[in-house]
Amino acid sequence: MSIENESDGYEVYLLRLSRARCKGRWEWRASIENPGSGERQSFANLDQLSIHLLEQCARKVPDPTTLPGT
Repeated sequence: MSIENESDGYEVYLLRLSRARCKGRWEWRASIENPGSGERQSFANLDQLSIHLLEQCARKVPDPTTLPGT
């Protein structure tokens, strides 16, 4: 779920954060939305959001052997 443009590696997300009480503690919840498609993904905590974003970025790293001029 992302707007993908291989030529410039640009990503756009609308981030929503909210607090929720869970087992007597306040925890942050998060969701990201693709503004182009309206597709939304939710996360139970900020760690899950961070892992998801790191995985998305790792997948978007271009292969240096396919870059122009190489």
